[in-house]
Amino acid sequence: MNINELYNKCAICINNCNADRNIMKGKCNAGTEMMIASATLHFSEEPCISGDRGSGTVFFSHCSMHCIYCQNYPISQNGVGNIYSTEQLADKFIKLQKDGAHNINLVTPTHYIFHIMESIDIARNNGLIIPIIYNTSSIENINIVNMLDGYIDVFLADIRYANDETALKYSSIGNYTQQVRNNLLIFRKLKHDNYENGIMTNGLIIRILVLPGLQSEAIDNINYIMKYIGVNTVLSIMSQYYPYYRTDEYPELNRTINEDEYLQVVEYAEQCGFSNIYTQNIEAEV
Repeated sequence: MNINELYNKCAICINNCNADRNIMKGKCNAGTEMMIASATLHFSEEPCISGDRGSGTVFFSHCSMHCIYCQNYPISQNGVGNIYSTEQLADKFIKLQKDGAHNINLVTPTHYIFHIMESIDIARNNGLIIPIIYNTSSIENINIVNMLDGYIDVFLADIRYANDETALKYSSIGNYTQQVRNNLLIFRKLKHDNYENGIMTNGLIIRILVLPGLQSEAIDNINYIMKYIGVNTVLSIMSQYYPYYRTDEYPELNRTINEDEYLQVVEYAEQCGFSNIYTQNIEAEV
């Protein structure tokens, strides 16, 4: 695998920017050098991911989405992090396994996917056996999704909008809704849920972040998941939205969600027959 050649006309995500990342950055602001902000045990994911020993979480710098409310904007938008080779990342995987991690958790991995695949190959040749979690915004192009089979054990997949105009306004990404929904279908086709001692070792979890005033879009996505993926799907309905980064420019998002907004989404999912739902507490409104 010649990584640099794979990035020479980049179409990894649905931005399809076609940048030659050897000489310029893509819309994700990444070149061909892999940058990582941190690699450590993380205990705040869903219980079936973090367990009691933690998830070996790798936060990749930069992002193909530009969410105006991003909680991790120093990493995703400002590019905080350090350059890693594929061998160095493989070493981190092995160290996290030795530290007791239940899994390797790749956070915002899309734009470095070829680096990551090579690192997984190296690490597995050196004894990596724990599952690989793909913690994604679900905006990969379909050819990339199909390449992940054999590398990824669990898809921890986000769906945030049900309207392309909303996605473009708040995350600067077009053609969002149908592509993300299609990817969820493929994730489900590739993986069926399996657990060992309460830890998911194979499968799909769909995350839905409830945004202020946009609970109708969350409900629309729940309807889609119910109809096309099924009510046995594990949902993680998240209340952790907080007005970070550039939300002062968007008054409608410059607040936390309230309890009524959140419960409307959770209760609707329950009424639809979803029984495996992770929920979060509600923060005080600001």
